[in-house]
Amino acid sequence: DMLQAGIDSIMKRGKAVRYEKTMVDLWVPAIEQLRAGTLTPSTVDEIVEATGPLKATKGRASYLGDRSIGHIDPGSYSSGILFKKLIEVIY
Repeated sequence: DMLQAGIDSIMKRGKAVRYEKTMVDLWVPAIEQLRAGTLTPSTVDEIVEATGPLKATKGRASYLGDRSIGHIDPGSYSSGILFKKLIEVIY
């Protein structure tokens, strides 16, 4: 619930939703899988990698436009590190 409240606030403040190549693309599915008990370090990696094909439409990366395609989102990458450490602590 604490993580959900955090991402809800981030989404509200940044007006971000999924598939805009932001950390939201990691947090939303990671929280869903964490609640279901299915989040693993490898699934975190898969979620992070899934940001690669997206085009950045929010934040500084949006200035890159199409050039952002093919690169993972840095916010998702760093958030992935956080979630991997969280998994270590929980399990």
